[in-house]
Amino acid sequence: MLLHHLSKETDQRRTSRHCIRQTPSGEYSRRTREQVFDVVMQVGITSDRLKLAQLLLSGGRNEEALTIYEKIISTDPLCIDAITGRGGCLWNLGKKNEAVQCYMTVLTNDPDHVIALYGLALAHYDCRQFIQMITLLERAHHCLYKLPADSDYRNKITLLYVQAITDYGTQLKMEGNREAAISHYTKAIQLYPNHAPTFYNSGVLCSDMGRLDEALTYYNRAIMIDPYCAEAHCNIGFVEKSRGNNLAAIEHYARAIRVRPNYDIALHNMAVAMSDLGTEMKNRGDVKGGISKYKEAIHYDVRYSPAYYNLGVAYTQLGKSNKAKHMYELAISFNPTYAEAHNNLGVLYERKGNVEKALQCYRVAVSSNPQFIQPLNNIGVIFTAQGKVDEAIVNLMAVIEAKPEYSETYNNLGVLYRDLGDIPQSISNYDKCLQVNPSAPNAAQNRLLSMNYSDTLTVEEVQRAHFHWGSTVCPKLPPRPNRRVVDGRAIRVGYISPDFFTHSVSYFIESLLSNHNNKECTAVCYSNAHIEDARTIELRKMVKEWRNVNGISAQEVCKMIVDDDIDVLVELAGHTAGNRMDVINLRPCAIQMTYLGYPNTTGHPCMDYRMTDEVCDPHHTTQKFSEKLLRIPGTPHLHNGYVTFGSFNNLAKITDSVISLWSKVLIAVPHSRLVVKCKPFVSQSVRARFLARFAVHGIDPFRIDMMGLTSLTEDHLRSYRLMDVSLDTFPYAGTTTTCEALYMGVPVLTLTGKTHAQNVSASILKAVGCDRFICDTDISFVEAAKSICEDLVDLQRVRASLRAQMQSSPLCDAPNFTRKVEEMYRKICTEEAEEDERITLQRDTKGSTTGAL
Repeated sequence: MLLHHLSKETDQRRTSRHCIRQTPSGEYSRRTREQVFDVVMQVGITSDRLKLAQLLLSGGRNEEALTIYEKIISTDPLCIDAITGRGGCLWNLGKKNEAVQCYMTVLTNDPDHVIALYGLALAHYDCRQFIQMITLLERAHHCLYKLPADSDYRNKITLLYVQAITDYGTQLKMEGNREAAISHYTKAIQLYPNHAPTFYNSGVLCSDMGRLDEALTYYNRAIMIDPYCAEAHCNIGFVEKSRGNNLAAIEHYARAIRVRPNYDIALHNMAVAMSDLGTEMKNRGDVKGGISKYKEAIHYDVRYSPAYYNLGVAYTQLGKSNKAKHMYELAISFNPTYAEAHNNLGVLYERKGNVEKALQCYRVAVSSNPQFIQPLNNIGVIFTAQGKVDEAIVNLMAVIEAKPEYSETYNNLGVLYRDLGDIPQSISNYDKCLQVNPSAPNAAQNRLLSMNYSDTLTVEEVQRAHFHWGSTVCPKLPPRPNRRVVDGRAIRVGYISPDFFTHSVSYFIESLLSNHNNKECTAVCYSNAHIEDARTIELRKMVKEWRNVNGISAQEVCKMIVDDDIDVLVELAGHTAGNRMDVINLRPCAIQMTYLGYPNTTGHPCMDYRMTDEVCDPHHTTQKFSEKLLRIPGTPHLHNGYVTFGSFNNLAKITDSVISLWSKVLIAVPHSRLVVKCKPFVSQSVRARFLARFAVHGIDPFRIDMMGLTSLTEDHLRSYRLMDVSLDTFPYAGTTTTCEALYMGVPVLTLTGKTHAQNVSASILKAVGCDRFICDTDISFVEAAKSICEDLVDLQRVRASLRAQMQSSPLCDAPNFTRKVEEMYRKICTEEAEEDERITLQRDTKGSTTGAL
């Protein structure tokens, strides 16, 4: 029973405690405080009242504390502690002016009152009045001995004093007085060596002064004191970034972000460092790795437009133009005045043939940043391509005026003047380009191409220039791969070209690609075309293996060719635009040859052979080649039923010597007219200059008709109906235009010379059976023209039968020509392999003899 009674009593106590906990704590505390407050106020002892007020002030109950302080002051107006406490309450309640008056009253009676000095210093700190603040805190600091040893104000005053000195040092730094700033930071550190902000600000100052090692020391000291000092971590990253140590910078930015995940400056700096690291990787050839880092940069700062821009550049390099376009558009969305992004977007539109949109992008780029000259250069390029030479010159010269060291513009002026037929001026601009930038990627080869049009340079001068280029671009020959035995298997031939789209070369090479016997010869095409069109699709169907190498590094293309086991590599561009001589430099194939796209030697020491014929390069030619000549009988230039896309001979081919000879023809045939058609004739100034060149020879300008380019191939071919006889150019004869004229029933009158470039039309005419139109002197050229026009009945007969004659000639016998080429490939491969065996045998024999001795 007793135990049971105790148990019941215990239950009652639990119930009682439970009821007490149900009473609202605020209500219970409020009643308790009110009781204590009433007791203290009734007692009326000032010291107790001051203690209660201080307790309330410490607890944040400023209004209640203020009531007590004011009650004390009402009875004792000179109670310093009450006046000081009242100032603290007023300060906390936002009544700062009244608080300052309280502190001033205290200091009037006690100039060294520590807490009043501290309170007044806070008021000056609020107004950033550091000098007054430091003066007050210095007095307070000297009087700390007056405070109890355990007073919180001792540490508060010291910290505020150090902070005031530090902040004043920062103000001095901002005003440019760095030495005074250093002095204040040093004083602050001496007063309190564990104040992280002082070390941090010292680091900032040293960094601004370029004293990076000292800056790092200060930042690291700040972190030792306060490991959560995100600013110090971030600034260490900044120092490492400025030294080019992206990886170290990224590590410290990551620490700052771990400490403070939403620290905008660190997140932005991390994005910058990641993006720059991506560019480093891309420039080393790791484009995909670079793309990964650019994406990480966006993860840290989704609005960091340069990361999107860099992604656009990388995707362009990989040939992913749609992705590149999207990235440039995103970059612009976050930074509408991003001139570089507008410019690169314009380049993409231009490559896709949308010239109007490209011009719009370039103009926005110029307006966004008038100092950015690349879009002006690109506008000049578009106008050059359109034949608007006056507008092109205005834009290109504006670039030169703004930035004379911008080498690319000199190169583009070289192209423009070549199109105008001003070859000396063209070569002069290429020379300027190379003078400004000796490693300019295109100028040296463009210069060689222009030299082929010159009627003043000697054959030897042009030859030396090509050979010099070869010795410069490939001063040390790479090792030649072993030549492979080809007995009993198909020869693998690689064709590498930038012109596998609607381009004249694509039509000429079709005869080979479409007629190769796969049992004898397997063709592999390496296309460096910057655009692909319907013509590209047609060509791809002709071969079993096709590789797109546009935007791929020379090393990667070289590996591709080696992996494809190519026996013979045929280069189809020479020194024309988009060539891959950088691949030839690496010698990926044991047998390398050039064909079709260039009318002269490449001058390249790694180019073994050059395909030609006996008319273009007769056995008695004095022209020198770095390659061995392979003369193929009946070289075809046109496949049955197809014509090349092109125009009448371009203006660069119409030299002063050509105009002089054509003028003699016009004089010899009274009442005759001349029709010329080329790109720059859309410009009125070009037309006027062209007519003036004929006027010198007494030719009436009304006898000459000039036409610009036509957009459709059909319209272009119909233009041949306007002429009866085509007059060829020299020293750079027609190729595409000659084939077009013959196909359209127009005989071509040509003049042979000492170079391949001048003899191409003669080769075509001979293959077609039109030897009567091949002349070897100016006099015979004029007489032939006159003779043709004297027998118009015969001319009509020739024109009516010329297309059929051409189609049935060896020129268009593509299957027969292809068999000859395949036989030549096999013969060369066999001879080269036998040569390797002979060299190996000699070396082994010599080694055995040496061993016997």
